[in-house]
Amino acid sequence: KVDDPSWRTVFSDLTPDEFGMIIAHVHVDFDQPKVAACIALFVGGDRGFTSKYAVAALKNTARWNRTAMIQKVLPLCTDLETGQVEIMAELTEWEQTVTSHDFQAALR
Repeated sequence: KVDDPSWRTVFSDLTPDEFGMIIAHVHVDFDQPKVAACIALFVGGDRGFTSKYAVAALKNTARWNRTAMIQKVLPLCTDLETGQVEIMAELTEWEQTVTSHDFQAALR
């Protein structure tokens, strides 16, 4: 659907909660990060993919797949400098440890 221009306006109008619901309904948990990254390119209108979308994705991702999710969407966050605190608050201590290099790389 992301290749269909008529769907791009649908994606751009998604709220973070709606984005999260889409992630929750991906049938194969393994594909959740890939689906999130594809749609993330089109959400948020002028603001783009903000940390609120990343948090919504984390809340709706299979527990075992949360690290992969954050690694996939973190580079796409348009407000990471200010939004990283919100994302980090959603991560467990272990997830923070595992993704610390990803945060550093995305903030460069």
